[in-house]
Amino acid sequence: MTGLPPLREELQLFPGPRARDHSPTWTLHDPASNRFFTLGWREFEILSRWTAGRPDQVAERTRRETPLGVDVGHVQDLARFLTLHNLVRANGPQELQRLARQAAARQEGWARRLLHTYLFFRVPLVRPDRFLSWLLPGVAWLFTGPFWFFMAGTGLLALWLAGRQWETFLHTLPELFSPGGLLLFVLAMTLSKTAHELGHALAARRHGCRVPTMGVAFLVMWPVLYTDVTEVWKLPRWRQRLAVGGAGVLAELALAVLATLAWSFLPDGPARSGAFYLATTSWIMTLGINLSPFLRFDGYYLLSDWLEIPNLHDRAGVLGRWWLRERLLGLGDPDPEPTLRGRRGGLVLFALLTWIYRLVLFLGIALLVYHFFFKVLGLFLMMVEVGWFIVRPVTRELGLWWQWRGRLRLNANLVVTLLLAGLGGFLLLHPWQTLLRAPALLRPLPLPTLFSPAPARLEEWLVAPGDRVRAGQPLARLQAPELTHRLDQATREIRLLGHQLALETMDPLLLERQRETRLQLETRLAEQRGLLPQQAQLTLMAPGNGEVVQRLEHLRPGDWVSPREPLLELADDSRWSLEAYATEHQRDRILFGGRCLFLPEMGDQEPIEARVVAIETANIEQLRESWLTTDFGGEIPAYNAPRGERIPRRAFYRVLLEPTNPPRAGLVRIFRGSVQLPGLPQSLWETFLDSARGVLVRESGF
Repeated sequence: MTGLPPLREELQLFPGPRARDHSPTWTLHDPASNRFFTLGWREFEILSRWTAGRPDQVAERTRRETPLGVDVGHVQDLARFLTLHNLVRANGPQELQRLARQAAARQEGWARRLLHTYLFFRVPLVRPDRFLSWLLPGVAWLFTGPFWFFMAGTGLLALWLAGRQWETFLHTLPELFSPGGLLLFVLAMTLSKTAHELGHALAARRHGCRVPTMGVAFLVMWPVLYTDVTEVWKLPRWRQRLAVGGAGVLAELALAVLATLAWSFLPDGPARSGAFYLATTSWIMTLGINLSPFLRFDGYYLLSDWLEIPNLHDRAGVLGRWWLRERLLGLGDPDPEPTLRGRRGGLVLFALLTWIYRLVLFLGIALLVYHFFFKVLGLFLMMVEVGWFIVRPVTRELGLWWQWRGRLRLNANLVVTLLLAGLGGFLLLHPWQTLLRAPALLRPLPLPTLFSPAPARLEEWLVAPGDRVRAGQPLARLQAPELTHRLDQATREIRLLGHQLALETMDPLLLERQRETRLQLETRLAEQRGLLPQQAQLTLMAPGNGEVVQRLEHLRPGDWVSPREPLLELADDSRWSLEAYATEHQRDRILFGGRCLFLPEMGDQEPIEARVVAIETANIEQLRESWLTTDFGGEIPAYNAPRGERIPRRAFYRVLLEPTNPPRAGLVRIFRGSVQLPGLPQSLWETFLDSARGVLVRESGF
């Protein structure tokens, strides 16, 4: 480079805040792109002598006129930086070709433009600068110390009053899920975010910054208000930037304080519900989202200004990637931020936490997007989210590592990385998984449930839950007056017909009626034979040896019972049933006849050995027991059908097992737990692929 390119005339230079080493800084503003660049003392002195023409002349004058050690390389680096960001005039065909290449490189296809629009776009709504200039004198008291002392005291009072009605305060939350509650929530959030953005705008205007636009930004189609306060980079002191960055949070907190105080005095109704939603949304959005430094919200800019590190995310990310490469590959690259050497550890930790936070956040957004749209589109958009925000940065970094493979030299860090990678690959690809875990239920085989043979009245309970019974032992006595009446009536008619039949055989005139009387007698005898067993069944007998598991407790002597109402449930503690529920990819790997181990959920029972005796080929349509559903602390997700059936949300297959060492006799209870089933060997990678394939097929609807 023999000559220096001329700077653009419209560039603006403003004094900046002092650096941490107390050296001066300046802010260079490009009005065309509305971008700001921070210049250090050395860069400012070089630019002050830019018209000298050649890099060597600029370097020589800077060394002679300042105490700074500047060489030709520093001048050339600054020239390249200015050229790269188009801060110099484009003179000559070569510069025009360079600009054309840059424009061509920024051109995107329709698919990429559509993707970027889906991920993020802005809609400017108003140009508030003149309105803010008119409004600012009337609200100047908002920026005074006495007002914020008053708000602090009011906040303590509001929290104390709300604490006295804390149960009532929390019970307002379920109203959110009603149509009216949802409308009030949307209005409260809109008011809260409007106050937030007005706080930023007024604070920026108070410090002399122009606010060109306010509007709505769509982040993955989710609307959020925004205010363009880019000109805060012109402010010469860090405290001024902190004031503008924190104004939105303070405005939202002040609104939350007033809403919390109003809730304590308002009567029940829409106004009080609205105050509740306004208070909760302001507190939660401010403390949980706006103050988070891991995304580019207020918390990030406040932390960046407090640390006096512009572009905190980018610079911490560069340090984090450099640290990761050095720890894993040992490349020996120089520190990319030597001026931040004293805070390197904190910035690397911040970068790692930011990556973890964004991983969790973007996975959550991907799942939200998936459930928001219909299945095929939701699945596609979820894959776009995961691919763009998670897979793309990882593959880009791994691509750089592959490009630098020629630079790799054997060192301790690389050896440890290769060993760990080999171990991880072995654990991932080697088929070492042979045990399959599935939720299971162990219970004694039930004896037939006892019902009343007819509508009857309870006379006496002879057993209680937990009692041991023998086969044929009386359990309860019932009385059926209608059945007794019918039996007595049939008995009387049999006696009467018997006398009548005897008379007819003695009187020749009555011989013709003998056949009819005999038929009536046989009918009544058949009726009596049918009623006698029913009467005998009114004394409920134990169908076998076992234990009374359940008794209709609300039934008292003298109460009536229906024939369809179960009275007593018994179980045979000498025979046990063990059922496991396997997923689709587990079912194909289970070894029939293999030995397995049932692990009860409760720790007071020893593990039980069992053997696989049957594997059902059709998935279960409904669960007979609710113990295994997630609603009751189990592992099978299910929902309740309109008729009360529990329908699994995924395909599960029943596996029948035979316990070889069942629980001791006299112990009658249901054990929930898990069973370790013997299976064909499979690697973790194959398990993941099977699960992913099943999810794609199931969720895509194909």
